Amino acid sequence: MWVLLSAILVFMMTASVGLLEVGELGEDISQSLLKGILITGMGVAVMAFIGFNTAFAPTLDGIIGNPFYTGLFLGGFSTHVTGIISGVWWSMTSAYTGTGLTTGTYFLFEAAFAAVTFALVAVIALKKLKIEALVAFAIVYFIFIWNLPAA
Repeated sequence: MWVLLSAILVFMMTASVGLLEVGELGEDISQSLLKGILITGMGVAVMAFIGFNTAFAPTLDGIIGNPFYTGLFLGGFSTHVTGIISGVWWSMTSAYTGTGLTTGTYFLFEAAFAAVTFALVAVIALKKLKIEALVAFAIVYFIFIWNLPAA
């Protein structure tokens, strides 16, 4: 429960970064908060479908995790996984087993940190990039760049 609560608090930090942009850069509050919501939504979606696998699945030649490990979307559509709610992800060692940390909780925690770190990066690019370029960079960030500290 504590890990789930921590994930929710970190998701709230993404909105706080939007408010930081408003105060520091004088950005329009609606545009800044819209960008924060977009980053959070993209973080969850991209991490759910491919980013979580590339960070935590067994690697392909030791470079990056297999994006198709037991299927897309956390292996949720595969018969080889016991389930997102009750399953234990392959990278959860015996230290995690028995703690009640399910794959879904683990995913939300990691997706929250991926979203907030990208929001902090996006502050730098706020007035330098169009929103379309920011979305494209977000996809690259969540699949490749986030894997360096996450794995």
